[in-house]
Amino acid sequence: MGIWATPVRTAGLFLASSLTIGALSDLAWGEGQKGPGGANSNSAQNSDSDATDMIDATDPQSIADELWLYDGVEVLKDGDGNPKIDVNDQSAPFTVFFHGCTDGKDCTYIEFDTWWDLKNGVQASVVDKWNQTKLWGVAYRDEHGDPHLSMTVNLRYGVSLDNFDDTLDWWDTATGQFEDAIGWKKK
Repeated sequence: MGIWATPVRTAGLFLASSLTIGALSDLAWGEGQKGPGGANSNSAQNSDSDATDMIDATDPQSIADELWLYDGVEVLKDGDGNPKIDVNDQSAPFTVFFHGCTDGKDCTYIEFDTWWDLKNGVQASVVDKWNQTKLWGVAYRDEHGDPHLSMTVNLRYGVSLDNFDDTLDWWDTATGQFEDAIGWKKK
């Protein structure tokens, strides 16, 4: 092989892979579609009404409205003046904290947080095992050894309502699994 064989072969492989990716793109998106942002993609055909089906952390009431399945939803302020939502549902109480705020407004992300008051707290090994094996929800212990579970959600630039509802499903699933992990018995 001469000195030019490698660049020519590399260019040929690049061209072949580009053609393959283009063909796969047509298979993945369907005939005539070009994928996200393409001239024939669904995102280019979205109407202005689809933009209203987005949710972000700048409007705490819109987040509270999406929590309609839970009882006792209340929009409040935390000690720093940032919004927070207390969900006082008997079966699954939790708080939604707002972060990345400017003067208590224009927040960019939220954090779901819940905790359990256990007579003897929870062993650090239980929390460690959770954090090593689970993707959704971060566990920690407070100063009394009681377990907490939190899940941070980036809402900067907004997400679809379907995405946010799915996030709530993940939160509920993680909470239920964590209750099993810590041996929580509902009363």
